[in-house]
Amino acid sequence: MGETGSRSAGIVGGALEGRDGVVALVIRPSSLLTALSNVFETLWKVAVPASAAGPGPVVDDRERQVLTLMASGATDDAIARRLGLSRRTVVRRMAELLRRLGATTRFQAGVQAARRGWL
Repeated sequence: MGETGSRSAGIVGGALEGRDGVVALVIRPSSLLTALSNVFETLWKVAVPASAAGPGPVVDDRERQVLTLMASGATDDAIARRLGLSRRTVVRRMAELLRRLGATTRFQAGVQAARRGWL
């Protein structure tokens, strides 16, 4: 989204499937531009650097179980009970998974794990 003086406009561009060239849509100041800006800002806050989303080692079955339960909204205590692990083990595994995924939040970890096919 670009700004010029006190006026702002958004430009959304992309390619059309099966066609050459690029298509651009200019969005003038409006509630649509405000909504798109808000969506962009929200997604930007939870984004992970592209280098962190690169190929990496695959998870083992236990890590996949931890990630699946985490993505379903289970707490560390619930994951520990369900998998027969100590809470401390779950916290350590979760911290290692966050590091490997380049994530700072559980939400980011779930998104990155899904993108990599770990879930």
